[in-house]
Amino acid sequence: MFSLGFITRVRLLLGFPYRDRLLAIVGMVLQHHLDTLIRVRAESIYYDGVGRLDSPEWRAEINRFLDSQVFSSLMHEEQVALDRRRMELSDVVAARVAEAAARLPMYSE
Repeated sequence: MFSLGFITRVRLLLGFPYRDRLLAIVGMVLQHHLDTLIRVRAESIYYDGVGRLDSPEWRAEINRFLDSQVFSSLMHEEQVALDRRRMELSDVVAARVAEAAARLPMYSE
């Protein structure tokens, strides 16, 4: 289900400073907004002409979520770490929302 690139980026998360706190804050904030993010994901992803999953609007929404909901909860050093590892954290958010959506019959793919 996940691409090799996704798995590689998540593994890179294992070694950066503030990883545990960032993941904990992202997880906590994500729980508050999970229903909304599941709905937005369902409305924004689609399959392109050759059957590949395409989701530029979903990626933009994840970045808005990180900026508006997570960023303000972080210390300066953690904000810097988030900016440096935004793609990896974005993948974590996308995976958690996809997993939560898959448990709901109306959103399963």
